[in-house]
Amino acid sequence: MHAESAYFFRHALLRDAAYQLQLPGDRARLHGMAFASIEELCGGSAPSPPPLEGNEAFQGQAADAFAAELAEHARLSGNGAQALYVRRAAEHAERQFQHDDSARLWQKLAPLLKTQGRAEAIRRAGLVLHRSGRPAAAEPLLARALALHREAGSARNAGRTELDLSGIYYETGRVALAEEAAGRALELFRKAGDRESEGRALGTQAGIHRNSGRIDQADRAFAQALAILRDAGNRAQEGLLLGRLASFHQDRARFAEAEQAFAKALDIHRELGNRWNEGIALGYLAGLYLETNRTELCERTYADALAVLRELGNRRQEGIVLSFVANLYRESGRFKDAEPVFEQAIAIHREVGDRRSMGVTGNNLANLYHETGRDAQALQSFEEALAIHREVDNRRSCGITAGSMAELLVHLGRLEEAGRYFTEALSIHAEVGNRSFEGSHACEFAALRVRQGRVPEAREIWKRGVGILRDLRDSRGLKLSIERMRTACRQAGVRS
Repeated sequence: MHAESAYFFRHALLRDAAYQLQLPGDRARLHGMAFASIEELCGGSAPSPPPLEGNEAFQGQAADAFAAELAEHARLSGNGAQALYVRRAAEHAERQFQHDDSARLWQKLAPLLKTQGRAEAIRRAGLVLHRSGRPAAAEPLLARALALHREAGSARNAGRTELDLSGIYYETGRVALAEEAAGRALELFRKAGDRESEGRALGTQAGIHRNSGRIDQADRAFAQALAILRDAGNRAQEGLLLGRLASFHQDRARFAEAEQAFAKALDIHRELGNRWNEGIALGYLAGLYLETNRTELCERTYADALAVLRELGNRRQEGIVLSFVANLYRESGRFKDAEPVFEQAIAIHREVGDRRSMGVTGNNLANLYHETGRDAQALQSFEEALAIHREVDNRRSCGITAGSMAELLVHLGRLEEAGRYFTEALSIHAEVGNRSFEGSHACEFAALRVRQGRVPEAREIWKRGVGILRDLRDSRGLKLSIERMRTACRQAGVRS
């Protein structure tokens, strides 16, 4: 054994032996002294945080960095402050993106609280895991929290947890379950007379309708949700919903309406001094500028977004915006600029434990490799991205990446494999309601079947794809798909 290692090993043994030699009462007093000394160094006792069940914001303080240690000394000294510092440690770890520590601490806090607080602590553990891209680990915690809220008879908190579960169900491809959970939440909020939360639930339903291609239903739900939030005077939630509405308009190529909604959302975030949401909204507004060919304005807005996010230390969203910037460079042909930014984004995703974003960014990096002639790297990156999507149960992205792999395999001449991946992609798109990609990948699959001489099958798949793109009023996607099909028909000697 190395001398230094031997020293540390013996030191640990001696320390534990000396500790065990102390009488229990003496040990408790020593822990109490350690607790008091750390508190004094941090400026005194930490204030009690607001109730977990409420909406009041948690305020950090100097002792939070040492809260886990203080909680342990409190437990061993029996001074009654354990729950206070476990709570503060959980909040601190969550703010530092230490997802595993935070989830563990929230679960450690739960048995120290009464039913309502216990349910909310378990819910917070689930939310932390969900945000870190692990919906499968989050779901049982949220289900447990929901059962406790029902047991306590709290309609409002049960409704909030139903909305959390709705998001997980949707992300993992269980659209019907997502709609049912959002509907139950809406009923609970109405029963509780909670108009603000009713507006939030309608906003969730609007998002499900939007992503499932049910345009008219989404339009109505967005309008109802905004009317309720405005009537209730909840400016913060109104601003958040306006950002989602803007993205919905952008999907439908309603660019003027999208820009107007983004502008209103930003006005509200700035009015409330909510820099966090301002930075996020700027990142998505930049994407609108890119789509409407205002590249210089797009780059300036991305820079503004990154400045705000870095100022606030929002590393998770910084990584997401950097992946947007990398895509901007890729789509404008600036491949040498794009690649290091993709790598920087992936490094941040890894740092904050955002596996979901790692998979999505890995898919986009694979597209870059393909566009720069590195098809072997592209295929490997697609496979790695698909593995992450499956690990975190991101069904929507599984479909997108499977379709992208199919397109690459067509390019490589591996047509049978491509057909299998297209089949998988289309099945997932239909399952999760991803109508946009279902339409475009169906058209690509039809072109592949033409190349394989399977023309009758190609016609059926083509009708499906074109019908979806027309329903979505995606004129740009429709034009591109028609051009590709004409090329495939010409090369195969088939009349288009």
